[in-house]
Amino acid sequence: AKPIGRPRDLASQRSILSATMSLLQSTSVADLAIEAVAREARVSKATIYRWWDSKGALVIDAFMESHFSNTPMPTAVDPRTALKRHLTLLAQYFSGRAGKLVVQILCEGHDNDALLAEFNERFAKNRRRLVQETFERGQQEGLFKPGIDAAWAATNLSGIDPHWHKNANVGQAIDLVLLNHLPVAEEFKFNRGG
Repeated sequence: AKPIGRPRDLASQRSILSATMSLLQSTSVADLAIEAVAREARVSKATIYRWWDSKGALVIDAFMESHFSNTPMPTAVDPRTALKRHLTLLAQYFSGRAGKLVVQILCEGHDNDALLAEFNERFAKNRRRLVQETFERGQQEGLFKPGIDAAWAATNLSGIDPHWHKNANVGQAIDLVLLNHLPVAEEFKFNRGG
């Protein structure tokens, strides 16, 4: 959300976002009340509305802060390992309350095109961008074949079913998505039915 009025006090902002996520552990987005967020964060409703123009915008900001802190893209490892770790974190994160929260945000934006566009821009596109940049780094390092369209790979890898981890590991998902497009190290190979 675009800030309105004076600049945000970082401590108050963190308190509001934290209170929002805390309340969303037991309350749906539809039932979340700005009054409850203000009470939990120990700020006024006016402070919240000064910085967020809607409950939906506040929920998106709170969700995004939680999402990025809970599902970082590792940078100190090779790109293949980074992708596996990142996608495993995503699968684990979205199999719980966060996955339900995404559905609720989408429902909240059902009649609000601007809210849906903001969520898509900040959530889906940012996630794909992160995966694409890591994949491109892997191509530069010779881990992935250079002829693969990195945007295609990112879209397919980012769209892995969040419940995949219950039935297989993410390394297998990466191999399935990019089958015949990646040099697959022996330790990542699995029985493909033959």
